Amino acid sequence: MRKFTYILLLIVIIYSFGCAEEVISVNESYNEKKIVLKKGQILNISLNSHPTAGYRWEIIELEEKVLKQEGDVEFKSISDDVGAPCLEIFRFKSVDIDETEILMFYQRSWEEEEPEKVFRLIVETK
Repeated sequence: MRKFTYILLLIVIIYSFGCAEEVISVNESYNEKKIVLKKGQILNISLNSHPTAGYRWEIIELEEKVLKQEGDVEFKSISDDVGAPCLEIFRFKSVDIDETEILMFYQRSWEEEEPEKVFRLIVETK
């Protein structure tokens, strides 16, 4: 009986690793670049941000038939200082085989000026 339990546990562990979603993480160094994802793969985009100064990243262009945003934007502190910059983390899942562009602007939502920064990433899903 004990041998059967170990074999069953081993099968569950192997199956779990095989089914885990592979996550691809990119940051601002990927601006103006192209990446390739497999259908169903997760893409995390982490961008420096300063929301306490009113600046946020906004998705301007995204084909949701190819990449679908998963959940809300996550903010991750990079310092313990009050009002310090942080990372804005966007999570996407590739849902169809195609190519699309993610275009994001870093700006204050109430200002009509050109964005402070632009992030553009070409994503091909296979």
